[in-house]
Amino acid sequence: MAHEEIVGRINSLPLFERIEIVEELLNLVKIEVGLARKSRRSASVRAQMSAAATSLVEDYRSDLELTAFKVLDGEDVHASG
Repeated sequence: MAHEEIVGRINSLPLFERIEIVEELLNLVKIEVGLARKSRRSASVRAQMSAAATSLVEDYRSDLELTAFKVLDGEDVHASG
């Protein structure tokens, strides 16, 4: 259905029905904009975390204090009861 046809059909409706349609469309747009913003924020946070991790790789390779707990890898960390 063409844009002009949709607008024409909506224009032929009573005012209160046109208002309901506009409200529904605005709610759909708000939801879509919210999802797009959330997606952009998530991508931005992932990029920042990746950049931070990349910048620290050499520190973790060369600074033994940062990897001291690595010796516990594979150990059971749950307290025995």
